[in-house]
Amino acid sequence: MLDKNIVSYLEERKALWLKPRVKNKTEEEINQLQTQAKEEFSLNQWLPKAAKRAKQLFIVSHPAKFSHSSAKTSSIIADPKPSNDGLLRSGNAKSPLDVFGNAAALDVYKFLNITFDDNKNILQHLEENSDFIQHQLKTNEDYDEVRGNLLKIKSDDSDVVFTSSLVKQVYFPVEDDYHLLSLLTPSGLLSEFKNRINTINRSEENKLARDAKKKNESSEHKIRNIFNITKIGFGGTQPQNISSLNSQMYGEAYLLASMPPKLSVRNIKLPTKNFFSQTLWKNPFIDDFKCYHQILIDKRNNRQIRDKRDEIIVSILYKISNIMKAVRNFESGWSDSPHYSSLPSWQKAWLDSKYKDSRNNQDEYLEQLIKPSSRWFMHTYREILGKDSLEFDDTDLQHIIDVFSSSIEVLR
Repeated sequence: MLDKNIVSYLEERKALWLKPRVKNKTEEEINQLQTQAKEEFSLNQWLPKAAKRAKQLFIVSHPAKFSHSSAKTSSIIADPKPSNDGLLRSGNAKSPLDVFGNAAALDVYKFLNITFDDNKNILQHLEENSDFIQHQLKTNEDYDEVRGNLLKIKSDDSDVVFTSSLVKQVYFPVEDDYHLLSLLTPSGLLSEFKNRINTINRSEENKLARDAKKKNESSEHKIRNIFNITKIGFGGTQPQNISSLNSQMYGEAYLLASMPPKLSVRNIKLPTKNFFSQTLWKNPFIDDFKCYHQILIDKRNNRQIRDKRDEIIVSILYKISNIMKAVRNFESGWSDSPHYSSLPSWQKAWLDSKYKDSRNNQDEYLEQLIKPSSRWFMHTYREILGKDSLEFDDTDLQHIIDVFSSSIEVLR
């Protein structure tokens, strides 16, 4: 038996086809059109024809046409891995794929997105070539041919990856050369972003809370709003020519106001005895030390590898500098409190803004910083990598000290 969702879809297509054609027609003509529609939109007739139109569409994650409606590039389906890096990007947020191409063939894409009770859609079943989909899509035509034609929606016949001069380009420096990057729009993220904002602004709870506020009444619900939203349009009067998701968004996407974050320094612990053991928590440095470890275990021993190793050490030093600056943002003279009496005097002079002028006139505290910061580096590496960590000898320690010494000015 044909799945109810497929039946419903074909009925919907039939109704759309009939609606403009039955106007001002006689009863006999309407009956003839209905008979024709029943035949045209039966699975036997409609599916093989629709399958041949699938090659007119391309499933992508980043359509170039958001940059320019005439831009043509390779069809890209990005599959980045999630990472706990705090960034809102493809891979860290779930979003749907998009499709572009002949707008008249978008009905094929909608058909492929029909979802069954197992939460898989037709396209997923076709890729798996499940027994279920073979039964559902059985027609008078050869199934393998129909399946192959439908799957062309995810294939790109181009032999090479190519971009377009109409897409925004950025020259990104790489050593003594440049990589030319083509910036594409993650339309799935735009769509998900707009849907979430609309859900917040148009929720039933918001409506009830606003009504209560107008009537000056109390409400168990809170009004939730996102202000200063800017709308940006794509595709003019024909958003479907940009992509399927753009059509669903009615050619509009949202932009949030770009404002600097309001950072609180209270998540920084003031040291009572030692800045390195009490204030430098390991969590912000986990990814850095893992990258450092990967460099250490690399069997290659060339200038590029050694430079990369030292760059990571220096980047960690800059992170320490950022935390140091956050401590200095506390009220001047905080280290005078008896609570901090066990903190070494050179660390007080280094961290308390009260001693800003004296720091500018002497460098002794910088020299005192080198060895404890290097020891902290080695201890944190062993703590993060655990049993996978490598043993450091005196030569390794001296190298870390040398790198810290050459860049210690960042801790001034």
